[in-house]
Parts: sequence; C-alpha cells; structure tokens
Amino acid sequence: KQIRNKLDHFLDLFLVENSFKDVLLKDQRRHISAYEKQILAMIKPIVNEDSDEEEEEEEKEEASTRRGKNANKFSGICLYARFHSYYDSQLQSNDSAPQDLENIHLTILNQLENYVNVYSRN
Repeated sequence: KQIRNKLDHFLDLFLVENSFKDVLLKDQRRHISAYEKQILAMIKPIVNEDSDEEEEEEEKEEASTRRGKNANKFSGICLYARFHSYYDSQLQSNDSAPQDLENIHLTILNQLENYVNVYSRN
C-alpha cells in the first residue's frame, strides 16, 4: 500500500506540474478526455449522494464525511483518468499519425523519467 501511495503521489504531482489538476477542484480549465468524462459522470452521483439542502447541521457534517469517503474511494481511478486526459492531450496536440505515436510515448516516458529525478531528490 505504501508503494501505491507513493506512485499515486508522484503521478499527482507530475500532473499538477503539467497543469492537469483535478477537475473536481473549482476553476480547472484543461483538456478532459472522453474516458475521464465517463468516470466523472459515473462517480458524481455516488460522491454527491445524500446532499439534501434541508439537512440539520449534524447531519450535514455526517453527509460531508460520507461524501469525502466516497470521493477518496475513487481517487485512484480519477487519478488514472486524469493521466489519460494528459496522454490524450498529447495526441491531440500532435499530428498523431501511427509513426508519431511512438514519439509521443517516448516523450511522455522521458518527461516522467525527468520528473522522477526531481521527485526522488525531494
């Protein structure tokens, strides 16, 4: 579990560094792939369940805690979907002819490798 958390943390920081913050945070403008849109649409009702406006204060706190737990439960798939959007943006920004796919993959791998060097120093 520790390795997974470190990998998630690394990938999250890499995406933030490349302007691919979580769209669940307000005012995020970036490319969102069809895959990420599907994931967000699928989890939104689950994350936002029990959000009745007329709840008592104590019930609101409990509902907020449940929503936080639900959002946390899907953090891995949301992170992967964000990375997919990053990858998809790289495809969109290039003329993705079949021979270019290899270059795009190698570029992303080089970016990740360079970020590993920065990340491992911290």
